[in-house]
Amino acid sequence: MNRGNISQLYPEQEYGSIRTKDGEDLRFNNQCLWNIRFDELTAGQEVEFEIQQTRTESLAFHIRPYIELSSAA
Repeated sequence: MNRGNISQLYPEQEYGSIRTKDGEDLRFNNQCLWNIRFDELTAGQEVEFEIQQTRTESLAFHIRPYIELSSAA
């Protein structure tokens, strides 16, 4: 899984973009979300996702909130 942050949201059209850790912007829409509704996303929120290559661009899909798991001591 890749990680990045929500960089832009367009609630009325239910799409947005994610800035990857490498600085690339990937578009997504509400059909690409896992375990979260579009209206629960916030700008700056850290997410994890897969990348799908199309003929013209890379898209983010299987997007879900990033949750860091702490290891038990």
